[in-house]
Amino acid sequence: MTTQNPKPYKLTNPYLIKAIFGYGNPENGVLKDCNGYVSANDTYNLGRVFLEFCYSKIFNIHRLPGYKTDWMIRQYDYYHMENLENASPDLIESACVELEDMYTYIQKFFKSNNITNLKLKRMAQPFEIGEYLNQVNNKETYIMYPTNILSSYSYELSKGGYYSDYMLCRKVPVNNIVMIDFLLEDPQSSIKYLHGESEMWVIENDMKGVIRLDKTCIKHI
Repeated sequence: MTTQNPKPYKLTNPYLIKAIFGYGNPENGVLKDCNGYVSANDTYNLGRVFLEFCYSKIFNIHRLPGYKTDWMIRQYDYYHMENLENASPDLIESACVELEDMYTYIQKFFKSNNITNLKLKRMAQPFEIGEYLNQVNNKETYIMYPTNILSSYSYELSKGGYYSDYMLCRKVPVNNIVMIDFLLEDPQSSIKYLHGESEMWVIENDMKGVIRLDKTCIKHI
């Protein structure tokens, strides 16, 4: 992006720093097995679990019964409970406050640069590819595309993260964007993962966890 970037937002909540980056050791073993959502392998999806919980709370996102996100289907409940059973309600609340404050900070950046939409891309995961292939040959010009509550995208279209045979490229309203890599300070200045993929996080609030996309948004590469 060519706009002038303000100072990155600094998180202080220990749960968020652990959930996002995998740094630190919060009291009472909270998120003890988490190596960070931005790591190459978010163990048991612990980082995602905590972040999606917080964003669901902030933005009042509720899924209909039976319409689970992909990570819920993987049956890591035991590990999620073990890592969060001693979580402090006050620290969870302060984590939500910080994420909401960072969201406001990011939205001010977009507004000051007159940005309303961005063309973002991501490499499709297996559960997304399966749904696409089930619909690609029907008579409709669109597909109902499955999403998690929180998804990572790249804003530089030459990058896309993990390897896949399929790429999703779509225009996203900026009010759905909750994180930009250059506007989030890394507490240890280790930018190997977060800044290496020109990353943004997008939230989806559909109660069935789907978005309607033109079929041309999905490309086989």
